[in-house]
Amino acid sequence: MFGAPLVVVLSGLLLSSAAFAQHTYYIAVSGSDSNTATQAQSKTTPWLHAPGMTGCSSNCASYSPVPGDRLILRGGDSWHFSGRATGTVGLPWTWTWTGSSGSPIYVGVDQTWYSGSSWTRPVLNGDNPTSTGNVSSCKYSDSAVNYYFGLGGNLSYVQIDYLEVVGICWDSSSSSSGNFPTAFAGNDNQSYVTWSHIYGHGWTHTTNCTGSGCSTGPAIFAGDSHSNGGQGDQFVGVICDGADTSKDGMSCILWDVYDIHNSVIKNMAQGVVGNNAHTFHDNLITNIQEAPSSTGDHSNGFEFNSEWAGNNTVYNNVIANNTVAVTAWVNPNATDYYYNNVVYNNASQPWDIDSSSGGTMYFYNNTFADAGSGGIGKSGSWKGIMSGNLLINTSINGTPTSQANSVVMTDAQASTAGLTTSNNYAPGNATCSGASLCPVAAGAALTSACSAAGAALCSGTTAACAYSGGSMTCPAVAAVARPSIGAWDVGAFQYSSTVTTPTGPQPPTGVTATVH
Repeated sequence: MFGAPLVVVLSGLLLSSAAFAQHTYYIAVSGSDSNTATQAQSKTTPWLHAPGMTGCSSNCASYSPVPGDRLILRGGDSWHFSGRATGTVGLPWTWTWTGSSGSPIYVGVDQTWYSGSSWTRPVLNGDNPTSTGNVSSCKYSDSAVNYYFGLGGNLSYVQIDYLEVVGICWDSSSSSSGNFPTAFAGNDNQSYVTWSHIYGHGWTHTTNCTGSGCSTGPAIFAGDSHSNGGQGDQFVGVICDGADTSKDGMSCILWDVYDIHNSVIKNMAQGVVGNNAHTFHDNLITNIQEAPSSTGDHSNGFEFNSEWAGNNTVYNNVIANNTVAVTAWVNPNATDYYYNNVVYNNASQPWDIDSSSGGTMYFYNNTFADAGSGGIGKSGSWKGIMSGNLLINTSINGTPTSQANSVVMTDAQASTAGLTTSNNYAPGNATCSGASLCPVAAGAALTSACSAAGAALCSGTTAACAYSGGSMTCPAVAAVARPSIGAWDVGAFQYSSTVTTPTGPQPPTGVTATVH
């Protein structure tokens, strides 16, 4: 897997906001909205609310953010709904201001400014207690709450960064009304909005919530529902983790999914379902489970109903241990490239293709293991060019246009070769423990495809980022580049002690990043 260059992407997003800043305003639960705008530019005299928050008054209410502004929420502080807690009221929070391409508006944090003994994210808190089982009733029902943080109006070039949302609860009235809560809501007129490093967890639903959509209707992110909406929108380093929930409810990202990368989605009823998909890379989707039959819901790991009009890419993802009806569903508009993905131990349809799709798919150097029922592709013939894939106890469904340079193994053969789940099926050594079906150097060089598929196809592979307890750390090791000439290793990982410099930009070495 290809991890190191992502650190540059994340850092670039944060630096871009600082580079074009007009003014920085501070917000804390110890602040006062009567402070002037000039006073609010100091950490010692912050506002109590950010513009658009419920309760924003006085000088806070009279200020309209402009392109380049930075709104900084103090780490460790929480904002609540009226009547739910004794803390500061701020929810729902409606954002209606737009940035520009050269001067985005940043709504986020300064990790040197926090309450308590160490920095933690600012929290949007619904104040419903967390539970690893379904509850008899919500302490505070979110059935009538459209969002905790919502975008309103025609806006673009806004970055929302490092917020945490917890305490959402929905019940049977959500199912009957079809009005499910959303933590972060977009709108049908947004573009170039970046949601980054946001952590959603701790949701609950009632035992009597059994109607259609009850498991997958609520969402941490829900945006533009148009098939071509949300151009330029990004989800960067977001974490949706239901480890502290019943794990049978909530969707992570719905609708506008133009770009999702470096994100973790796990322990919930649905990963991603969306439109206008363009790039999807370096994500972990795991432990997504099919919704209870009583809800009538259909769960997915990721499902792209429509895609960006041009070429699109899905690469460097780990998709594992999901029990949903459809693990991956793609619908290429023109040409899709899927490479360096590790897909294993999924219950069914590990990589399905919409039967209405007329696009062409290139499957390069993926590892598919223990696919369960169904197979890669679809019944009948389909426009798929497959090369250099490692297929462990996995079949190809239907007939692709071509299939070459792949290695087929049983689970026992893979285990003998040292290819296991413990390291996402990366070869442990150059000889794969002497196994006769060792996939190392069994494929073809695809350097000529990198200009169309993207430089990441050739520039390197390495272990995926590790995730635990709300944080993610990328390894401080150089990626192993695919050689520009000669045979490539089959599968998603490259093992080579001698590397020929490939075409395209090279990843940095010795770089680490930690997402708190």
